Amino acid sequence: MNQRADGWYWVKPDDKGDPWETAHWSGRAWSFMRTRQQSGTVAATGPRIPTPDEPWQCVPKEPDESMLATLHERVLISCKPSRQEASILNDRKLWSHLLAAAPTPGEIE
Repeated sequence: MNQRADGWYWVKPDDKGDPWETAHWSGRAWSFMRTRQQSGTVAATGPRIPTPDEPWQCVPKEPDESMLATLHERVLISCKPSRQEASILNDRKLWSHLLAAAPTPGEIE
């Protein structure tokens, strides 16, 4: 029995090297936005795409400088003032740990 929740997903329609695209899973079939076709199978399924009313926000895997500055100034220094001299590389490593620990939309319903 398939436990996939209804909704939009990133999928690879086939193994021919086509790019990832969005498709809607109805519980029985995939409906592809680009071609308006339906299929019972796909080559690969990525994460479900959250709807706007869900409490999710997409963030990049690699933070930009403003994100690192905010992490450093507002979070790390407020917790431990001695971190003012900390390395930006440590902040990048912390970012990767935060992403690894974060739940994904498919894990929490």
